Amino acid sequence: MDMDCGGAMTVFIDVYGLRPSLILIGAGHVNRAVAQAAHVLGFDISVADAYADSLLEAHFPIGTKRLLGDTMEQAIEQLDINKDSYVVIATNHQDQDAISKVVDCETRYTGLMASRRKVQTLFTHLRQSGVDENRIKNIHSPIGFNIGAETPEEIAISIMAEILKVKHESVGGQMKDDTRLNRNKLVLLRGAGDISTGVAVRLFNAGYKVVMTDIAKPTMIRCGVSFGQCYMANQ
Repeated sequence: MDMDCGGAMTVFIDVYGLRPSLILIGAGHVNRAVAQAAHVLGFDISVADAYADSLLEAHFPIGTKRLLGDTMEQAIEQLDINKDSYVVIATNHQDQDAISKVVDCETRYTGLMASRRKVQTLFTHLRQSGVDENRIKNIHSPIGFNIGAETPEEIAISIMAEILKVKHESVGGQMKDDTRLNRNKLVLLRGAGDISTGVAVRLFNAGYKVVMTDIAKPTMIRCGVSFGQCYMANQ
């Protein structure tokens, strides 16, 4: 610190991580429920719409950024959509305008709430507009997990579950089907040398049962890191 007195100083450092950004396009009942669920999960929430009544403060958690435009396109233009954003589009009749505006944006996740028939119509429109096919494939639609959700609150849980799956880079599915918890799959490895040992460790950590076989006197390059050493020790 270049102090003349030669004294000591104690410095405390506290690190604050950035909250994940959730952008809601459309301020209807579903996105209101999504906002409530996302607020509990620690997301930074922004919502955009062209209807002032839909954006009333009472509809959303404290701290939600509410953006109003004369049109949905103008409302979206006020949003800070970037590669770390999670975007949910759930509008009444402006989903084509919304997805056309967002499809070329780099995001972590873009979800579109629509029926399968409507999705086909919207995607056909995007293709006819010259949108790259890879962009279209990156859109999650129909949105959410198939859990039989019907109410806005149930749909919100379905949507946030899918967003968390993407956020945590998880495979999804039921916990009881996770091979790391249900070790019913067996792999037989013929050979117990160093390379085979590395494969065995990776399989075991992935949730598989592993059986290794080898000759009575196995050949190994690195004995210290090979399960084949167990054969040698028992002879």
